[in-house]
Amino acid sequence: DDTMDVPGRVATGTAGTGDVTIRTASRSAVTSHPTGGRRVGALFSVAAVWTWGLLAVARSLGGTAPSAVVAALRVVSAVGPLVATHVLLRRTVAYEQRTWFWRRYLEIRSVSRNWWAATVLLASVPPIAAAGIDWSGWGAGRMGAVAIVPGAALLGLIQEAAWRGYAWDGLRRRPLIGSVTLWAGWVLWATAWPVVGGLEGLHGVDGGRVGWLYLAGAMLPQTVLMNWLTVRVRPCLVPAALFNATVLALWTIVEVGDRGRILEVALWSLTAAPVVVSWVSDPRAAAGPGPIR
Repeated sequence: DDTMDVPGRVATGTAGTGDVTIRTASRSAVTSHPTGGRRVGALFSVAAVWTWGLLAVARSLGGTAPSAVVAALRVVSAVGPLVATHVLLRRTVAYEQRTWFWRRYLEIRSVSRNWWAATVLLASVPPIAAAGIDWSGWGAGRMGAVAIVPGAALLGLIQEAAWRGYAWDGLRRRPLIGSVTLWAGWVLWATAWPVVGGLEGLHGVDGGRVGWLYLAGAMLPQTVLMNWLTVRVRPCLVPAALFNATVLALWTIVEVGDRGRILEVALWSLTAAPVVVSWVSDPRAAAGPGPIR
């Protein structure tokens, strides 16, 4: 059934096309719901309290608690964006709309096989090209890479429920400003790992200036590309999660030097440039329908 009733909205779509139309029926089911920058601020605040707090506890216990306990705390800390999304949806949105939100997330019937292939290609070319130019070793080891892939896939799903699901719905009316706002929140949340968690090396951040610039510089065009991808394949959010997971897995498995990092950021930027140009010429292109306004 490709028609979903939502309080305040009726969503209709055709499987395989990604086309969805939302028309307003009533506003009575929607409670006080943050929009725009306030949405990202609220999301980041809840996610940061969860993630940064648990990572801080894990770091403080690093020398005394069993390693399994510390590892478990670090794993649970990663679900901060998902926890924040759940909390904010429960506080601000009616039950039927929350149900539509999660159904929409996994609506993979709306995504063609070409889009899955394009997602993997977009996400993998810059990191692989950077490794080809300035490869410096295996980040996780060859055996560790086998465990990294499912972990990255899970983390991608967890993150994109928040960033492309909850936050982007309130930002896409002004796509360029919205992308920068979302990027800022994403970068701040991600810095908890090397700063609070003591996990130097994750995302290629080694504490040096180039490492930090690499993290922020690469995540900005990635944000633009994932926002664009989310609009193109709406209503499903899984392709954005696949993009996120592919990048995370490659970043964790393969290490590159400073020249490779600079090249990678340049490639990301060149790939995102046509999207930025299209949004400048027609901002409404990114303002597709969504389950929550």
